[in-house]
Amino acid sequence: MNGESLPPGSRPLVRKISASSGSRRADSLASRQRKTLIVCPSNNPPAWLTEQLIDIAERFACVRKQGRVLARWCPPGEAHAVYLKCQSRFRWMRRLLAAVHPKGFWTPALTELRNLVIAQRAGIDVPEPIGAIQRVGPRTRLAGVLAIRELAGHEPLHEALFRASERLPRKDYEPVLRNVLTAIAAVAARLHGAHLFHRDFYLCHFFVQPQMLFPQRDEPPALVLIDFHRLVRSRALRIRSAAKDLGQLLYSLREIRAPAWATDYVLERYLQHAGVSRMPGRLLCALAKAKADRYWQHNLHRGTIWHPEHASAA
Repeated sequence: MNGESLPPGSRPLVRKISASSGSRRADSLASRQRKTLIVCPSNNPPAWLTEQLIDIAERFACVRKQGRVLARWCPPGEAHAVYLKCQSRFRWMRRLLAAVHPKGFWTPALTELRNLVIAQRAGIDVPEPIGAIQRVGPRTRLAGVLAIRELAGHEPLHEALFRASERLPRKDYEPVLRNVLTAIAAVAARLHGAHLFHRDFYLCHFFVQPQMLFPQRDEPPALVLIDFHRLVRSRALRIRSAAKDLGQLLYSLREIRAPAWATDYVLERYLQHAGVSRMPGRLLCALAKAKADRYWQHNLHRGTIWHPEHASAA
């Protein structure tokens, strides 16, 4: 992420609304004023989309990790809750540059909002982005918050699949898993076909409605992909970038103890959807499997592998 609001040559993706408190002589580094940048995909942003969301996220935080805060909040007059992703800890150089150029996209909140809009335009189902706020100041302080609509009635795919494997007989679970893998392969192929790479392509970042995981359904379920703060657009090194996403997916399948055939099945469906020819396809599959093995060994050493017992009760 850098201070550029949008990639060079791209058309505007979101409407930018600037707001500064106090007088206009706040352009110097010594100023104590706050400069707020509010970015919204809609021409009619909700009234509660203000810099106060940063303080609200801190107040209603349900997860705190490495300077990041995740909060669930019900805005007044809204039928559904929103999730607030806030971050206020940054390296001094980023804070200094933000103070010099406060209209740049310096926080993950603005970057992820932009990425969500890009993914939407590529045909990917994502949570509804409401807006993002970046606050610079006083002095070199920096904070940002992203507001997205809650996925009501959805749950993480890795947990839903594990519970389905526990609930259904093997002969009924396999068709469910095949449908899910077909849907994931289609999402990956569409994403990569637009030269977009998620770089966090784990099962836990897919959400699904549990009622869609039944053997009576013949079509693949609708999946929603989240966490786009690492999304990149690249036309170079496409096989390497795609192998990273697919390697993360294969690692996740190993975590939920998916059958051995699932690895080759999802890769075959991906190659089919992406229209990859034989030789590049072989190379891509080999790289993806190698990356999955490395992720497994790395996380096994760190003791961070997800265990099915962590799944919440149905």
